[in-house]
Amino acid sequence: MKVSLSLLAIMAAAWLVAAQQPAPDLVLSNGKIITVDERFSVAQAIAIKGERIVAVGANSEILPLAGSNTRRIDLRGRAVIPGLIDNHMHLLRAGATWKWEVRWDGVGSRKAALDMLRARGKTIHRGEWIYNLGGWTIDQFADDKRPFTRDELDEVAPENPILLQASYYETYLNSRALQMLGLDGKTSTSEWVVRDAGGQPTGRILEAGVREVAAKLPVAPPNEIEASTRAMLQDLNRAGLTTFGSAGCEQELLPVYRRLADEGKLTVRVFCITGVGTGTSPEQVNRALPQIAQMKVFQGTNYIDHIFFGESVYGPLHDPMFLVKSDPTPDQLALWRRIITEIAKARLPLHVHAELEDTIDAFLDQIEAVNKEYPIKNLRWVLAHGNRLRECESWACTPQ
Repeated sequence: MKVSLSLLAIMAAAWLVAAQQPAPDLVLSNGKIITVDERFSVAQAIAIKGERIVAVGANSEILPLAGSNTRRIDLRGRAVIPGLIDNHMHLLRAGATWKWEVRWDGVGSRKAALDMLRARGKTIHRGEWIYNLGGWTIDQFADDKRPFTRDELDEVAPENPILLQASYYETYLNSRALQMLGLDGKTSTSEWVVRDAGGQPTGRILEAGVREVAAKLPVAPPNEIEASTRAMLQDLNRAGLTTFGSAGCEQELLPVYRRLADEGKLTVRVFCITGVGTGTSPEQVNRALPQIAQMKVFQGTNYIDHIFFGESVYGPLHDPMFLVKSDPTPDQLALWRRIITEIAKARLPLHVHAELEDTIDAFLDQIEAVNKEYPIKNLRWVLAHGNRLRECESWACTPQ
């Protein structure tokens, strides 16, 4: 009898606690809730109130929490994961072009990609741009990995200018685009315009000209940027992305995000990666160093905040994305070290662009030296990208 009374008392107490808590807005049950906790445990159900998870557990534990107004979803065995975080993107400015881009994220064949361009050309007026700005590489096309040609793109949309930007590596243009950008014929002296044996542009633009060409594209006018941004956020959410780090966080675009947050319509969290502009010379570095201590981070909200110094520390040591090898000089590294010393003294998190092994090795040497004088533990210093690390031949494979 004592055991039964004790059990009843426990059940009554549990019911009382549940009754005192507001009912959740949403309960997901009968699924695989992948918690990513310390044990990487998987639960059956989850309860959510507002912006917070209030309970995770078995169906028998979570379902009784639901109230009369709680939305219930039977997952039927499907999985639920935490929202994904992309640590480094340039998405604020992407919102100004997203609505007009032909996105090739996840497109596996060249034929399918060209068909998408052709379909876009049929829905717009003659002379309007068809373009994309990164998010793909020629290597993703299983059927044909050759660079796009001017003639090939002319056939797809002869009456519309086409610009295809493969990351920051190369850009491909058709004849109309070359004409509208003033790059047709033999008059252009830009070295990054690839030419054939007769001196005519092939439509291929090398890395050195990618940004200059992209800067001439039409973008959304101010009254359309919010709609384009919201379309982008919906696509990101569909892919599971709920948080991203944005290098730059352009000041003219942040008000759009703040307005969406204030209205309860912002469906991502944004953390900004910004610096003070340390320049490309010792004189510019000297002028910038005192500004580092004035930087303020973690002054924003749960949705929008500045939390890192970055992405570039010192311009000459900002690796281009598709080089194979770098050769940082002692003078450059000395200036880089002066800058990160001030960042460490100011107790700032650091998020630094680093692509190549020689650059990364040199950066780590400088960081280790600074750490001896100004410990960086718990400051969350990050080397972003690391695209050119060789498998099991670098510091990344060293046993810890």
